[in-house]
Parts: sequence; C-alpha cells; structure tokens
Amino acid sequence: MPRLRVEFCSLGGGRGRLGGQVDLPAGEPLASVTLDVTPNATPAGSRPAVPVGSGTVFVRLLAVDSAVYVDIAASPDPTTEPRMLLVPGRPYDLHALPGQALAAILASDVPVHSDSAAISPTDRSGTVGTGGAAQQACAANAFRRFLLVANPDETRAFWFSTAGAAAQGAGSIQVGPGGAFVFDKVVPAGAVSIVGPSAGQPFTVTEA
Repeated sequence: MPRLRVEFCSLGGGRGRLGGQVDLPAGEPLASVTLDVTPNATPAGSRPAVPVGSGTVFVRLLAVDSAVYVDIAASPDPTTEPRMLLVPGRPYDLHALPGQALAAILASDVPVHSDSAAISPTDRSGTVGTGGAAQQACAANAFRRFLLVANPDETRAFWFSTAGAAAQGAGSIQVGPGGAFVFDKVVPAGAVSIVGPSAGQPFTVTEA
C-alpha cells in the first residue's frame, strides 16, 4: 500500500515548564508517522495533526511508494485544488499551525517516478525534417530529471529550445558540430524543439 511519511519538527523558541522556559533548537523532532494512502481521502479519524502547544512547526512530507496529493488545513481536502502533489523520493517542506491536520489521496492521474542513482533514459534522437522549420524532439515532461541535447554532425550546427518553438537565433541555444548540453541539476520540463538549416541533419536527445 502507498505510504506517506510525515514529520513534525520545532522551528525553535521555547517550551513552557514549571519555573520557566526550555529553549528548543530548530529541527527538534516533535512527532512522526507513516500514513497509508488509498484512492479515498484520509478519513478524519486518521489524519496526522500538528502537535498542540508547539507554535508554528516545520513539516516534512515524503511520498514513499507512489505519487500522492496532500492538503494540510483545519479541514483538509486533498481531492480538490489547492493541494500539493508529492512524488516519491522528493521531500516537501512547509510550515503549519496547531489545529491543522493532514489528509492525502493517491494521485493515480500522474506518472510515478522514483529518485534513485539508476535512471532509465529514453532516446528521442532523430533528424531534421525540413531545413529552417522547428520540430518537436520530445514532449514536455514535468518529471524529467535528466536531459541531453547533442550534435553528432561534424560540420553543421542546430538550435534547440525548451521554452517554445526553436529558431536560428536569439532565444534558442545553438549546438555546434560535436557539441552537447547536459541538464542534470536544474532540468527544463518543457517540450524540446529543434531547428536546423538542412534536412537530414542528425540530432541526439536523451531524457530520463
């Protein structure tokens, strides 16, 4: 069954005690729970709640097995917007207040990707169909974690864009003969558009 890890931590400040206050360092664990997530929203009696008397707290959410939608509020509803989409392996941090609770629902309408050292790349390589005309090498992908755009041609350049149709000039990125661009930290999610001056020019595009 899909699971959601929920951790509540102090943001610092003080906790009352007899005769004074005890200082709390930021990040002190207050509570944690692993919530089972189903196609139905978490029922009221099973919703993790922000610890009472802790002031504003730091909440870290981690989808373990599958993408989930989450809402945290006095009366949370993860079935409608606004809500958060959590993907496995990518922690999500936010602030919450006492009196708020968290509810989740399985996000069955999005593809599931897990962050790991091993990735399975997909080859989107091809050739320029019509010289001077932009063409799409691969569609937009909100879950893209890696992108390679390379030019195997030894004499001709081409241009690419992930923010609209590519053009041979400003606004697009030129890839010279034998050149390549690798995105593995900040990875654009937009469709990859290619334009080259000559039909038949090869291009290499790999995403994961």
